Amino acid sequence: MPELADLEIDQEKRLLLVLERDEDAFAPYGTVFGTDEYQLVALYDFREIVRWARYLRPWAILMEVAQEGVPVWDALESLKSMRATRDYPVIVCSEAEEGGQAISMGAVGFVRKPIDVGEMMEIVGRLER
Repeated sequence: MPELADLEIDQEKRLLLVLERDEDAFAPYGTVFGTDEYQLVALYDFREIVRWARYLRPWAILMEVAQEGVPVWDALESLKSMRATRDYPVIVCSEAEEGGQAISMGAVGFVRKPIDVGEMMEIVGRLER
């Protein structure tokens, strides 16, 4: 994983910070957002999400919360409780049925995995309005 200072951010694209469990789980996001409109930044350590969000100031954050033995819900709670990060839209992507909890904790949307491109783009479309 690159360090923050090493990242080259394209100001012409919408930056999506993607919190996933590993590189294999990250791969489908490239398919969904494989256009010139988005820049994806992968993050695999939930403990770093607030720091990366504060530094990168993403257009939106996509995050997997069902990581065995990892309190990723705490990461969502931290994002939504801090003034510097609470306004970033978070879309929760998970294999588990956790949409209700995600929305109640401040997420703007929930997409069940495997990711349905149409469903994801419908949620992203709401952010563009």
